[in-house]
Amino acid sequence: MRFQPTRGPVVDRLPVYLSRCAEGDGGCLLWPGVLDHGVPAVTLHGRRVSLRRLVLEAKLGRTLRPHCVAGVSCGVGACLEREHLRELTRAQLGRRAVTALRADHRMRIAAAKQAASTKLDWPRAREIRARTCAGESHQAVADAHGISRKMVWLIAAGRAWREVTPWSI
Repeated sequence: MRFQPTRGPVVDRLPVYLSRCAEGDGGCLLWPGVLDHGVPAVTLHGRRVSLRRLVLEAKLGRTLRPHCVAGVSCGVGACLEREHLRELTRAQLGRRAVTALRADHRMRIAAAKQAASTKLDWPRAREIRARTCAGESHQAVADAHGISRKMVWLIAAGRAWREVTPWSI
């Protein structure tokens, strides 16, 4: 059964729409309905409207400034949590998207470079790091794993096989 209220002010409809949402990770309120280009949307009077924009305008008590959009601080496209919504210019939204794409691209490249090595894997790299930290010589560790002393030094120094996180890029 599809429920689309069509009468009354938009502010009166918001509780109905928000009651359909489910709780998500990080305190997000996830919209289970239609996503229009990744943004929660409803049809009002035959027109597709951003539900995120309606919720933010109700929160602010005014319409959004010209050339502004409703963005989320959590990064979850279906989120409608009032505390996660921000008024952003299109340029700010674009910069956020480019930054996120670059970070994702860097993480994929780092993971691919590490996966290309056939002699090592993550457990062996962690073992090498632990053995050198325990004081074992680099040459002894290199001989045990069949790799060069230079590679052992790079792993111990964190220049090769370092743990990839969004914050280490």
